[in-house]
Amino acid sequence: MLSLRGAASAKTQDIPWRFAPGGNNRYDAVTNPGGVISFATAENACLPTPLFFLVLSPMLHTRVSNTGLQNLMHDELHDFVQKNVSIPKLAYAYRFSTMGGPRFPAAMAAHINEHFHPAAPVQAEDIITASGLTAIHELVGYSLADPGDGILVNRPVYGRFELDFGNTSGLRMVYADMDGIDPCSPAAVAKYQERLDASTAEGIPIKAVLIVNPNNPLGRAYPADTLRALMAFCETNKIHLISDEVYGLSTYSLDDGHDVPFTSVLSFDSTNLLDKDRLHVLYGMSKVNRRVL
Repeated sequence: MLSLRGAASAKTQDIPWRFAPGGNNRYDAVTNPGGVISFATAENACLPTPLFFLVLSPMLHTRVSNTGLQNLMHDELHDFVQKNVSIPKLAYAYRFSTMGGPRFPAAMAAHINEHFHPAAPVQAEDIITASGLTAIHELVGYSLADPGDGILVNRPVYGRFELDFGNTSGLRMVYADMDGIDPCSPAAVAKYQERLDASTAEGIPIKAVLIVNPNNPLGRAYPADTLRALMAFCETNKIHLISDEVYGLSTYSLDDGHDVPFTSVLSFDSTNLLDKDRLHVLYGMSKVNRRVL
């Protein structure tokens, strides 16, 4: 028998798959060739060629090769690690692994300083590490808010935030609908305020705003003016700003030159914008662009 919280957690484990028609009737080339493929969730698998695309149609039956579908960047990562990484004996001791060990935080700080252009250099002691951003989301939520509190986000947004912030921390994702306003524009901040006020009236206190910059799933970077407005909004309401910047090095330029370049919230002097103790930037290596290696 599960505990009440264990049973409640089990009910949420199919998010975001619950949004796909057919529920758990998922496509598998061997066991369920007539199953559903969800276009609500994407995975950048960096597939090798040749790549064959699957077309599902009752009138078209094509044998599809999925060679390499699980390859990701395993070959490149393996070669890079073999050539550049050595593991010291101390790494097998308990004391080495706490908070990233003695070397990793300094290396990550140097990486952030090089690529995210912070207004003030990031130091090793500023870095907190965990085994992936899912774990970081959980840690941040657990540390900044109490069960039943709200995290304010706009829509559309990465669906599994509900799990990341909800399973252990017991937080609620409170969605600010934009009603036709560009969610990456400064004008969107008014919609955040409307939803914060409504949530407070409903008895759900908002403890933080969460953004993904560049945005998932829109793939757009937030303009600098919007980031400043969001920081000021959080300062006015005395709440935290969590900026998930895992896609910060996965950007590209549009041919028409109208793309907005990625700007990290770290690049601003937050002295007159937002108390630095309420600013939290998240980053991970799972989406890193090849050019960084």
